[in-house]
Amino acid sequence: MPLNDLLQNRRSTRRFYPDAPIARAELNALISQANRAPSSNNAQPWRIMVLT
Repeated sequence: MPLNDLLQNRRSTRRFYPDAPIARAELNALISQANRAPSSNNAQPWRIMVLT
């Protein structure tokens, strides 16, 4: 998807459900994608803590 489309279609979250379940596979996929984010000087200072 082009960047312009992403920026025009963004949304703000008005309702957040902290008790909504998240499947382990979905959580792992989110963490995997977050690890691909760029970091300054390729330092990759990732520290992820999952609390359930």
